[in-house]
Amino acid sequence: MSATATLPVTMPGLDRRPFTAEEVLHHDRIGFFGPEERIELIEGEICGMTPIGRRHSTSVSRLIAAFANLAGAGRCTIFPQSPVMLGARSLPQPDFCLAGLRPMKEVDHPRPDDIHLLVEVSESTLRLDRTTKLALYANAGIREYWILNLNDNVLEIHTEPEPESATYRQRRVVKKGETVAPVAFPDYSIEVAAIIP
Repeated sequence: MSATATLPVTMPGLDRRPFTAEEVLHHDRIGFFGPEERIELIEGEICGMTPIGRRHSTSVSRLIAAFANLAGAGRCTIFPQSPVMLGARSLPQPDFCLAGLRPMKEVDHPRPDDIHLLVEVSESTLRLDRTTKLALYANAGIREYWILNLNDNVLEIHTEPEPESATYRQRRVVKKGETVAPVAFPDYSIEVAAIIP
C-alpha cells in the first residue's frame, strides 16, 4: 500500500464512539488539540472547521461593533467565535453569540437558556449552516438564529424554534438597506449594511 493511500472512513468491525462535550473540553485543557486547530463537536462527532477568510473575519468584527453598545449598557454578553454548550454531545462554535448576564463560572460556556441570538457567517459553509447547524440550534431551543449569507449579501433570520422537528417556524430574509432588531432586544436596531462587508 502506498504511503499516500487513505483508509476508508468506515471500517467493518470497528465501532465508533461519540465524544461528549466534557471530553472535548478536557482534551482542549490538556493541549490535545493544537493551538491553530479549529474544531467543534456536533452530535458526538468532532468536526474540523473551515479556515476563516478575510470577508468572514470582517463580518465577525462588524457584528461585535454593531452590538457593542448593547453589551456596554450591561444588557448582554458577546461571545465571538466561542463554544456554546448545547447538551452533552454538542459543543459548536458559532461565529457570534449574544448571551445573558447570569453569573457564569470562568470555564463555563453559554447554554441554550442563556443564549439570545446565535449567528453563523456563511460563505463556503452555507449549506451546512442551513441544514446541520439550523437543526442543531432549533433542537436545542435557541430562540433566534441568523445566517449572515455572504454569497447573496443577505441576512437570513430564523425564529420560533420547534425542538421536536429540529426546525424554525419563522424565516425571513433581510437585505442591505434594511434594519433588523433581535427578538430579545426589539428596541435595538442595526443596519444590515453595517454587518455585511
